[in-house]
Amino acid sequence: IDDIDVLLTLGGSFSQLNITLDSSPSLSESEIISLLMFNKNYAGLTEGELGEILKEEMINLIAQGISVTFLNQIENEVADSLGIDDFNIETIFQQEQDTNLTLNHGLSLPGLALKMGKYFSENFYLTYSAPLNELGKANLGFEYKVKDDLTFNTEIGSASLQDEEFELKFELQYEF
Repeated sequence: IDDIDVLLTLGGSFSQLNITLDSSPSLSESEIISLLMFNKNYAGLTEGELGEILKEEMINLIAQGISVTFLNQIENEVADSLGIDDFNIETIFQQEQDTNLTLNHGLSLPGLALKMGKYFSENFYLTYSAPLNELGKANLGFEYKVKDDLTFNTEIGSASLQDEEFELKFELQYEF
C-alpha cells in the first residue's frame, strides 16, 4: 500500500496464536494498522490533520452503514413479496481484467450480482445467482443438510457466456 510492504507473522499454537505486524520501510504497529484500515499511510500528519481524516472516515462508515441497512430492508421486503427466503444484491470482485473500475491489488469491480434462495424443506436450500451485467456467469446451486454436522453443496453454472461451457462443483462440509 503506497509502496509499503506489510508483513504479518503468525506464530505459536492455535490456542495461543501470536500475531506480529512489520513493514518495509519500517512503521510503528499503529501506523501499520492505520495503513491497513484506511488504505493510506498517515505517518507524518499532525494530530489535527489525522483527526480531520478520521472524522471523514467515520462519516463515510456511518453513511455506508445507513446504506446497507436501507438496502437490507428493501431486500427483505422483496424476498417476502416473492415468497423466497433470501434476496440479495451483492458486489462482484474479480481479478483485474480490462475495466476502468480497478481497485487495489489487482481487483476490479465489474458490477453487481443478484442472489436468490429458498428453503424447500428444513434440509434443502436452492439458490440462483446472476450478475446484473453481462460480464459474469449465472449459477444454480443447492445445499442439502444430511445431518447437523454434514452438508452437501453443489453448484452448476455457465463457465463463460461465449463458449456455452458449463461447470459443476461439488462440496462436502463436515463439522467436528
